[in-house]
Amino acid sequence: MFDIVGFGEATLRLRAGRGRQLADTDSFDAAVGGPERNAVVAAAGLGADAVWLSRLPDSPLGERVVADLRRHGVRTGVSWADADARLATAFVETGPQPRGARSSATARAPPSRGSTPRTCR
Repeated sequence: MFDIVGFGEATLRLRAGRGRQLADTDSFDAAVGGPERNAVVAAAGLGADAVWLSRLPDSPLGERVVADLRRHGVRTGVSWADADARLATAFVETGPQPRGARSSATARAPPSRGSTPRTCR
């Protein structure tokens, strides 16, 4: 029996270099994230027996997600999809004030708006 089970999608976060904007960066730092992943990693860090269940692409990106979780002491139960399956991806831009961070406009859009997601402040 496990103390906590997380079931959900992982996200590959690609962050522009410090002080760089997405429009002018030449490289990205990559990290695995996602709310369910973050919850089980935090629980494992506190000593809980944690497992994460999901479906991942059978590719180096899927293997990276599993390696990340195991490095943090989380057991994994993965159903492997085809190698051409997709992994959720988030592009992140951070910067000093007054610019600050940017986020997806879809998180702030009212349900009635069906516009194409854009980056906003």
